[in-house]
Amino acid sequence: MTVRWTTRVLDSQLAPLPDPAPKPTMSTLAVKSLGTLSDLINTTVDSVLYVVGVDSYRLRTRAHALYSLATIDSKSIEAFLASYKLFDGDWSNENGKDESHIVDYYHVINHLCALGNVEKMYIPPLRDPKVGVYANQILYEKKMMEDILVPPDGKQTDKKVLDIGCGRGRVAMHTARETGAHVSGMNIDPSQIANAKEYSARIGLGEQTDFKVSSLNDPLPYGDESFDAAYNIQAFTYSKDKVALFKEIYRVLKPGSKFSYLDWVLLDNYDPSNK
Repeated sequence: MTVRWTTRVLDSQLAPLPDPAPKPTMSTLAVKSLGTLSDLINTTVDSVLYVVGVDSYRLRTRAHALYSLATIDSKSIEAFLASYKLFDGDWSNENGKDESHIVDYYHVINHLCALGNVEKMYIPPLRDPKVGVYANQILYEKKMMEDILVPPDGKQTDKKVLDIGCGRGRVAMHTARETGAHVSGMNIDPSQIANAKEYSARIGLGEQTDFKVSSLNDPLPYGDESFDAAYNIQAFTYSKDKVALFKEIYRVLKPGSKFSYLDWVLLDNYDPSNK
């Protein structure tokens, strides 16, 4: 594995002293007071709703999704419908698909999933036929943590894990909470990354996770040997060059690290003419 060295040259000129901080005005104090009052009201409402068995986060998320879908413009609807060409074969099928269709697709599908209370948009392997999709997701994710040698014991605080195609970051947050590791997530859709940042801070994982807007078709935005483990969950559908992508994964992983891959594949006996 190639190790890249970088050198930073510091400017020896001393920076000028900063201007003294301005004294707070009455208007500034009023704005801060209103902000504090708003936070207090929100916290009180959340607490009351929790007591009566209502999840305020999901309530707000569903309300926002309903409003967004009710007010969506025709251009966004047309872009969403056009985005389905993504799923007409892989990238070798030259049908006009490009990465902008990924963002157009999730711009709408995220709201639809929020209405249905779907937090993680993937179909897990069936690990227990007696439970539903969500429980099988949890079971799969814990098995994945074991597979990449970052077990869900809460003691992996010295480990760094990469989630490639993290969506809204729910698997990354589950991994961080269960293992104690720091988890970095990357995804092409800015709205999903914004949601991941907001929600991770809300549940107390803001310092243990970080999220970036980035495409897996570009060089991964991390240094060589940055991570102890990595995983992908049904995101490589959008990879144009899987050989180049795997080279990037190899680059950012430390020697001896493990990588977990869950995705759809075509086997040799696949017959596209068999309807």
